[in-house]
Amino acid sequence: MTRTEFLPTPRGSGKVADAQRRALAEAREHQARVDAKTKPAKRVASVAAMALELQFDDATARGELPQFVPEHMFHATRRWRFDFCWPSLMLACEVEGGIWTDSRHTRGKGFIEDCAKYGEAAILGWAVLRVPSQWAADGKAIALVKRWADARHGNLARAMAQERARR
Repeated sequence: MTRTEFLPTPRGSGKVADAQRRALAEAREHQARVDAKTKPAKRVASVAAMALELQFDDATARGELPQFVPEHMFHATRRWRFDFCWPSLMLACEVEGGIWTDSRHTRGKGFIEDCAKYGEAAILGWAVLRVPSQWAADGKAIALVKRWADARHGNLARAMAQERARR
């Protein structure tokens, strides 16, 4: 059983319900591809993260972002992982789910553990962009990553195109 099989199909009509149905179908297809090529420990954790991974795949294919690494273990002694990262940019993107519920990210202990993880990442030189799961669905997360990359590296897409042209 994939992670998306238990999700109910959105009901109703209209643009929002249609967009939710399309996003869910894409997430289910993506999870099937992930299941086919990765070990269970490397599977994407949520539908929002799967949607964001699809957006990062598309941006990479269009040459707007370098290749990302999902579930990257960044610390030498702890088992901490970034949801997505770009080691060449020292940039990580963490999808924070369950923010409106009593989830791991919003309860005291989980919040403190996240602070320790993000603090260690900063000490190691990583920039960590934390995004709510809703931003994965509406495109705000990938826009933020692109803005960060452009702010730090000029026009990243143009620089990557020039680099490819030189090769």
